[in-house]
Amino acid sequence: MERPMYQIEADRERALLRLKLNGMWDMATAKRFEAERRAMVVRQGWSRGDYRCIVDLRDYAVQPRDVAARGEIVGSMLRRMPVQRLVSRGDEQAFTTEQDAISWLDSPDSVPPSGSA
Repeated sequence: MERPMYQIEADRERALLRLKLNGMWDMATAKRFEAERRAMVVRQGWSRGDYRCIVDLRDYAVQPRDVAARGEIVGSMLRRMPVQRLVSRGDEQAFTTEQDAISWLDSPDSVPPSGSA
């Protein structure tokens, strides 16, 4: 059985959206993903700033420019360096493990979703 190109999960209690991206995408996959991601956010009743997001790119191939995405969990320090340059805002960081990403999200250095603190 072929592995899905992406997984989208919401953790309502933690106001956390988890995205796992896999393989090589085409534009149709990218558009389907974005529509499903937005639908999940709407189902949770979240607006921009109401939730945090972890994007796992460990199994995501280097994409063509028109499909390229940004994320947090990259799988190796070598892949982390170019991703870290992309995530230069204080509310975005790159990590090589999900546990490190969760720890950062739970730390005081992370920017909380609006309405929490």
